[in-house]
Amino acid sequence: AASGYGSQLAASGDKSQLAASGYGSQLAASGYGSQLAASGDNSVIVCSGAMSKAKAGKNGAIALTRWVESEGRCRISVGYVGEDLKEDTFYTLCENGNFVECE
Repeated sequence: AASGYGSQLAASGDKSQLAASGYGSQLAASGYGSQLAASGDNSVIVCSGAMSKAKAGKNGAIALTRWVESEGRCRISVGYVGEDLKEDTFYTLCENGNFVECE
């Protein structure tokens, strides 16, 4: 967890949990089932671990990956808070790569 302006966090373990509240924070995780949260404005979240979830603050960007068995490869979906995602709401990806709110 970090709260400073421009914080940068990274994790690689399965089910990692990262949180940042600073303006312009950057979070990255590669572990399966990771959970990332950034409440600062203009934060960027990137997670290469499958079955992960993330939320970002105002004007944030979230990139999540999913495995596509029929293609034998990963695909990346990117969403933007204020365009197609809501602020401070956890999202994951459905099978077709669209962002869905977590319950």
